[in-house]
Amino acid sequence: MKSNKNFPKFIRYCITDPAYYQQKSWCYKIMLSQIVRKKMPTFCSYRSKNSFSKQLALAHKVYLQKYGVLTICHENLQFALRYRFDGVHLTSAQLELIPKARRAGLLSIVSTHTLQELLLAKKLRADFATFSPIFSTPGKGAPTGTKILRQIWCKTHIPVIALGGIVSFRQIKKVKRRGAKGFASIRYFIA
Repeated sequence: MKSNKNFPKFIRYCITDPAYYQQKSWCYKIMLSQIVRKKMPTFCSYRSKNSFSKQLALAHKVYLQKYGVLTICHENLQFALRYRFDGVHLTSAQLELIPKARRAGLLSIVSTHTLQELLLAKKLRADFATFSPIFSTPGKGAPTGTKILRQIWCKTHIPVIALGGIVSFRQIKKVKRRGAKGFASIRYFIA
């Protein structure tokens, strides 16, 4: 199990999206190298909602681990276990898989959108929970704003990573001031 104590004080979590990345592994590696050099993520997830590519997922893992970036597999616990990713990012519908990920020694991150989901994630001992949407982002509903971050920390004491619409340094400073353990974004890392 990865200990939260070994992480930087503020997590920088890059989430990939096929809409922004080339589908060829060499193009994908070039994009990842730019992200690592310019934005220095702590974690980076391989996320592909509709077109999972084993080749890209493995390129993601091998390339990022060379640079000390923790590799996260999105939604696919079996793939994360089989190919030894550092962690798995589970959806709110997959909360019951947190104990299995923990037993296997994987870092467990879970997507949450409500206080009830956060409380369940804490009960199941997830390492981190993303909470979204904080800011306006395409197709994700009304943003919650940053004030909720302090409230949910006081009620749950689970390390929360702010997610949703974070594209600027100014927004990152806001979520940090409100008590988030870090931020996650797709678009911030490719800008």
